[in-house]
Amino acid sequence: MHYLPQYLKKVFLEHRFIKYLAIIKLLFFSSLLFTFMHSGYSWVFLIYLPMSLAVTFIYHRRRILTDSIVFHSFFNLLITFVNFLMVN
Repeated sequence: MHYLPQYLKKVFLEHRFIKYLAIIKLLFFSSLLFTFMHSGYSWVFLIYLPMSLAVTFIYHRRRILTDSIVFHSFFNLLITFVNFLMVN
């Protein structure tokens, strides 16, 4: 009887890990889809993918859309600033 709680704990933790892994896969697939829709097969893919992953994980962490919007705005501001520096 001593091993029953340990067994249940192991099963519960494995179930949570499998569920967490499934969520990670879905978030990554969603980010890839977003990235391909915005960039296609160009080099811009390398910029959109990290931004898309970050926005997705930021939203999923707390389920507050404002956090993702703020991060997206700062990212766009950073890209605009870098483009400005490269042109001038």
